[in-house]
Parts: sequence; C-alpha cells; structure tokens
Amino acid sequence: MKCMVTSKKMYAIVGNFGFHSGPKGVSIYNYDPATANMELIESAFDDVNVGHQSIDTERKIIYITNECPSLRGQTGGGGYLMALKIDPNNGSLRLINEKETLSAEPCYTCLDKSKRYILVSHHADFGFVTKIVKNEKGYSSTTVFDDTALVLFRINEDGSIGDLSDLSLTPGDGVSGPHTISRHHSVIADPTGELFVVCDKGLDKIYTYHLDRENGKLVQLQVTTVEAGLVPRYSVFHPTLPIFYVNFEKKTLAHAYQCDITTGKIDLVDSASLIVDEKSVKGIDRVEAADILIHPCGNYLYASIRGANMIAVLDVDDAGMISLRENIDCGGVNPRGLCISPDARFLFSANMDSGNIAIFSINADGSLQATGMEAKARCPGNIRIMAI
Repeated sequence: MKCMVTSKKMYAIVGNFGFHSGPKGVSIYNYDPATANMELIESAFDDVNVGHQSIDTERKIIYITNECPSLRGQTGGGGYLMALKIDPNNGSLRLINEKETLSAEPCYTCLDKSKRYILVSHHADFGFVTKIVKNEKGYSSTTVFDDTALVLFRINEDGSIGDLSDLSLTPGDGVSGPHTISRHHSVIADPTGELFVVCDKGLDKIYTYHLDRENGKLVQLQVTTVEAGLVPRYSVFHPTLPIFYVNFEKKTLAHAYQCDITTGKIDLVDSASLIVDEKSVKGIDRVEAADILIHPCGNYLYASIRGANMIAVLDVDDAGMISLRENIDCGGVNPRGLCISPDARFLFSANMDSGNIAIFSINADGSLQATGMEAKARCPGNIRIMAI
C-alpha cells in the first residue's frame, strides 16, 4: 500500500504600490515552499494602490488598503479598506466588500487577534486648504490640513468589513505648522494581541493603545515623542520579549523600545545604525529605511533601505538588544516590503522601481544569501504568503 503524501497549497500575495500612473493592484503567485519559486497566476484590481495587507488564513480573506487621497468621483475624502476572498483551488480573487476609511491614504492594517476588528492607520497628505474667515479685525486666512486617524472597523462573521466602530483622531488644523502634519504610518500588535503601537512619522511620535473589544473602542495609553526629524516609520515586536523595534525615514537607525503591555509605557533601551559604511552612501539621494521585520526565532532583525538599495541584517541578543552585522544588495531598485517565508528558510525583497521580488536564503546564523532567483512584478510594495 502506497503512503499518501499531502501538502498545503501556498500562494504569495503581492500588493503593488506607487503614486505613478499605470496598473497596480494585487498579484497572486503559486508559491513552492521547497524552492521558493513564484509563478504568477493573475493580477487583479488594477486601479488599487495597495499600501498594506493583512491575511486571515482561516477564512481565506485578504484585507488591503487602497492608499489614495480621494474617493472616486471627487477630490479628497480619503481612501478605502477592501476585503478580498481567495479561491483556495486556483488563487483567483473576488471582492467581498469595501469601506471608506474617511482619512487620506490608508497605509497600514492590523487584524485584531479576535478577528472581530481591524485597525487602519493613515499616511495623510501634504495637501492643504486655505480658508478665509471673518473676525473682529476684518478678514484673515487659515490653513487646514488632512485629519489623520487610526480607524477601527468591525469584522462580520463572514469576514466582510462591518461598520466603523471607533477612531482616534489627530485634527489637521495646522497648529503644528505646514511641514509637520500628523501621519500615522503603521499600526502593529504585540504577540499577545493586547498592545497596539502606532508610528506617527509626521509629528515624530509613537502612540500605544488598548482595544476595548466589548465596546469596540480604542483606548489611547501613552504618547512618546522621539527626537525631532527622525520620522518613525514601521515597527515590529520581538516574538517573546516585551520589546519592539522601530526604523526611521530620515536617519538610518533602528531603536529598541521596552514596553509595558498593561500601561503602554515605552522606554528606549538600545539603538543601532542600519548602515555599515556611512561613506558608501554619501551623495545618494534619500537613503531611507522602509520595512523592518524580525526572524521568528527572535535572533535576527532585517530592514530594507531605499536609495542605497540594501538590506540591513542585525543580530538580536537574548535581552533583545541589537547590533548591525552587515548590509547586502537587495537585488533590485527601491526595496519597500520584506517578507519571511512561513518555514523561515527564505526572505523576499519587494523592489518597487525595478519591478522584481528578489529571493534570499536565510542561513542558520541569520545571514542572507542571494539565490539568484526572482519573480517579476508590477511595482511590488508588500508581500505575504498564505498557506491554504
């Protein structure tokens, strides 16, 4: 009698991103976990600018943001959150539903551990409106910017997006000045799912929240201001320690913050450069960190660096402290999103401007080795792998 061998079917889901013209949308690939080979099945929703995605593997649903400043048929009004269903047999996608997020350029999603809620952060836009107002001295002008919000949506039992449940608003009243508007660029949950961290790259702040699941409310805990001009972008939690790591757009650094899950208080405990040789990037325009992620074992940290077209590899010690080990070429131009395969054997770099996803082997010591393999893509900004 022959032994029957079964294996999970796997798909790589690529969100195409960029503010240039041309098709973007979502691309679905067959993914071979043995070789990391990616074979394109289809691209869909060409007019959607996919800022970020969250996956519900159990319900086979992908939640994506359409990171745009305007509603269809008008100027302004914000972007959209969309729920897509993937066919487990062939990888095809269909739209379940979408919701307006009310704020401009929704750029990051975080599916709550209960799968009853999803949080959406917003990049917002530098666009402004000049209002003329009458006062006791006559007339004067005032400048109004986009409101920026962390928005909480309910998720229905079938996985569709429900009603807006709550939001945490940073008004765009211009009080911070025309060059310092709020931009909630990312929102993540700690491994327990109880603490949420939001990076505000516009105001150089980091916010912490709890979620009142019974009442569907966001509870802001602490607001921490980082050094002016750092521009905090993305963050990632250590898998077992109460520590998370933040990268910055205007300085190629990673910070390690210790956090209290109950109170939301955070403290800076370590910092490391992301560039081995600063002289090597002198004269390069806009050398900026993009994505940051941690190996499932918690011993290695990876960050993509735009402009320099590098990936930084950092070591993480038993206490969660970080040290830079090496920089390697990202295998393309403008690396935005990174992804580690479910078995932690491969790392993928979504290189937007060169339109490719470079594939690296992850060695036993956490170092990366180029495989020479890649997948062609439109303008890949983020990538996730779903096991069916």
